[in-house]
Order: sequence, then C-alpha cells, then structure tokens
Amino acid sequence: MKLLLTIKEACETMSIGKSTLYLMMGRGDITPVKFGPGKSAGVRIRLKDIEDYIDSLQARTPSESA
Repeated sequence: MKLLLTIKEACETMSIGKSTLYLMMGRGDITPVKFGPGKSAGVRIRLKDIEDYIDSLQARTPSESA
C-alpha cells in the first residue's frame, strides 16, 4: 500500500477533480508534501491525510456541515 499519492492518485482515491483537490489544499483540509525546491517541486498527498479528512467529515454534526 502506498503512503504517498500523486495528485492524480489522490483525486482518483477521493473521486474528485484536480481543481477540487487544489481548493482543499488551499483551505488547509489536505496538506501537500513537497519534494525539491521551487516550482519544480514534486507534490504528493499522504494517504493518512485523506483518511483523516474523510473521518472528520463523518464526525461533523448536520448543523456543522450546513
């Protein structure tokens, strides 16, 4: 089992598009892991972060998600 996923793999895992994933990263819902300097850095997403995010959605009450 992979611990770090590419952007494409993370999107496939969550059944979302890239723009949604980038929005989630911008909000701080998912934290990217960067490898290398500057704009040429590779980006990966921790599988654990995806699992934690999904768990947090399940833990919310209906009033919190509205």
